[in-house]
Amino acid sequence: MSSEQSQITPTHLISIAPFRTPINLRSERLTESELEQVRAELATMLPNQGFTVQAPDWPFGYGSLNHDAIPGFFQPIAFVVPTDELFQSISQSDTNIRLLNFQVHLYDDTVAVLFAQWEVKAEPSTKLDRTLTALTNDLVCRVVDELMQPLAEQLSNKTPVSWRWRSIEEFVVYRDVARQQLLNREALWVARIALVNSQSHDYEQWMTWADAQEDTVLQNKQFSLYVGSGNSLLIDCDSAQEQRNLIRAMSLCQFYSVILSLYLQQLNDDLSQLEIYVARRGISRAKNRLLRQVENKLDHLDYVRLQHGQALYGVQGSRRTMVNTIHEAWNTTGQFDNVMGWAGLLRERISRRFQERRIKQGRLVQALLAFIGGLAILDISLVMLSESEGLREDHLPGMLDLFYRLPADGVLYGAVAIVIAVVFLIYRSES
Repeated sequence: MSSEQSQITPTHLISIAPFRTPINLRSERLTESELEQVRAELATMLPNQGFTVQAPDWPFGYGSLNHDAIPGFFQPIAFVVPTDELFQSISQSDTNIRLLNFQVHLYDDTVAVLFAQWEVKAEPSTKLDRTLTALTNDLVCRVVDELMQPLAEQLSNKTPVSWRWRSIEEFVVYRDVARQQLLNREALWVARIALVNSQSHDYEQWMTWADAQEDTVLQNKQFSLYVGSGNSLLIDCDSAQEQRNLIRAMSLCQFYSVILSLYLQQLNDDLSQLEIYVARRGISRAKNRLLRQVENKLDHLDYVRLQHGQALYGVQGSRRTMVNTIHEAWNTTGQFDNVMGWAGLLRERISRRFQERRIKQGRLVQALLAFIGGLAILDISLVMLSESEGLREDHLPGMLDLFYRLPADGVLYGAVAIVIAVVFLIYRSES
């Protein structure tokens, strides 16, 4: 390490990395009391080598400002932490960055969030961002290989450990996990929070690194907070409790943001699949399959929306301010509206395609009914011709006299012409 690097004041950074897991519960059927059973079942399914599975140590319900009365869906199912032996064995590729600790928050809906705390002796830069991203992805890769892949193999069975779990083949909303059967070994994204002191000599550098402005920094008696799209700052926070509060708030917001991101991807894929199904299999089969999928997605999205609304007013203390700040910075309301817009577009496209098919079928049905009616006209004509052949002179003009005086071929040609004209006029009117 050079003398210049040794003079850099160490800074603590927290990297945040959401990634996919095979965990997908039957959320709508679970009660609060059954979460404990889910955690116990999860502990039996995950290998207990190198990592330990722990119940969240966050107090839920009401009782103090340290509690959060949030619904079970937005509570972490469990924490995964490395054992001391595994932590000592984890290698780092950068001498200026030292891993202090990390843990994984396992959620429902195939989402987990990794939090890693680092001691950094380097100036803020895009190079530091890239290095932290690579190191964080290494941790994610380790967790996926040693825990999530074995879990995916167990959940690939058609009979999971209990009714509370969906096997991967039964995934309704997140079909991409069911299709690939292998989990991505990289994080969906990596965000960073720097814990900085406003009196330090490199404070302005960190402000520039986070692209922060003074008027966008949330002021509090115990800390100041700036939330960016990727880099954030926790300023002048000496309270370990407030640092934990930020992790709790960020964990909830990351989970919700990932769900919206996954929904956007899923609905976009469904829109592409619709056109493929229409081209290859016809609208009927495409409509039936895709409409079921879209309805399931929208039903679950409504459930997520209601649970999220309950979680927002159930968060207490400074975490409520943190959550609101994060949502405002990320514009999650706009994200949700965008997801609903895509869902509406897909449903409208399916409805329009099906309507076009129904109109075409209606034309054919009307033409067929007209043809059948025309056959009745032919039948009447034949009967009248047959009856007119044995007509006796009764000096009373009537229909049979008309058919008697007309040539038989002329009557039949006339009947056929009437049938064709009626079919054409009905088909034309439907067009």
